[in-house]
Amino acid sequence: EVSDRIAFHQVASETMVTGAAYPPELASELQRSGPSEPDEASVRSRFLSSDNAPLTEDGQRRVRELGRMYATSEYYRRFAIQLQRRYRPQLLGVYFELIDACGHLFMEDAPPRRADVSDTDYAAFSTTIDRCYEYQDEVLADLLTMAGDDTLVVLCSDHGFKSGERRPDTPGRADVGQAVLWHLPFGALILHCPS
Repeated sequence: EVSDRIAFHQVASETMVTGAAYPPELASELQRSGPSEPDEASVRSRFLSSDNAPLTEDGQRRVRELGRMYATSEYYRRFAIQLQRRYRPQLLGVYFELIDACGHLFMEDAPPRRADVSDTDYAAFSTTIDRCYEYQDEVLADLLTMAGDDTLVVLCSDHGFKSGERRPDTPGRADVGQAVLWHLPFGALILHCPS
């Protein structure tokens, strides 16, 4: 049993990490092999419109946050496969925060361009949302290689996210805006099974 609080998280704290996996020796093992600090160059290359795009101070902070979420996703991707192979559980569930975090951090910079988004931020981040989805699709494809013909696969998102002309006038980030206003009430539930 492993909690989604074992690695970097937007609301991580020492209290949340305590008891984040069971048995305790598994928690120690996972924490020792935890996510490494993200490399900004790889984050820029994967998620920004240009590797060398100039960034505002706010943009630099958001790239650091995205890097932490990317490092966490890579960590969960790696250890989900390792733990599946080691323990062969009948139920495997993995939570990825990247799409939600990416929406809150960068949906305001996505097309069509909003008047309150700077030239610098739009040039750097206009493709970041799409790139986050492409990356998450790669992760899901990697995990689906473990599924056999008789595996029930459930893909679930608890809420949607406003985009395009539906975006509110406030930033989508919890620290400077009203994040919940960016949520759509309906998520997605996708089931794939043999019967």
